[in-house]
Amino acid sequence: MQAKEILEEIEMKKKKCLDIVRVEIDPMEITIHREQYKGLRMAEDIIRKHMNDGWIPVEERLPEDDRYIFLSFENFLLPMIGRYEQDSDGSGNFYIGDETESCIDQDMYVTAWRPLLEPYRPERSGEE
Repeated sequence: MQAKEILEEIEMKKKKCLDIVRVEIDPMEITIHREQYKGLRMAEDIIRKHMNDGWIPVEERLPEDDRYIFLSFENFLLPMIGRYEQDSDGSGNFYIGDETESCIDQDMYVTAWRPLLEPYRPERSGEE
């Protein structure tokens, strides 16, 4: 099975989880399906990371709202840390760091994004 087919299957499972959460009454069932959704999203991110060195095109998927990420630009060579902020009307904008002026307002066009790397943690020995 190709990675693209796997991602399509994960997307269907995520949609099913969200559909169940929308109609479910039992809080435990809602929690279970939300956790399944999160797990599927993590699996999706792992697969994408290995497909394109972790970069996700914005046409394919947008990042979670107001979470810091790496941004790659059409017209700027170096990636930068920024965030995506969804507006109340469903549209959204990318911002560099904590700036309030969007990337588009600065003539910087985001083509892809990727999650930030985990911080370095030295291996711990069995002695603590």
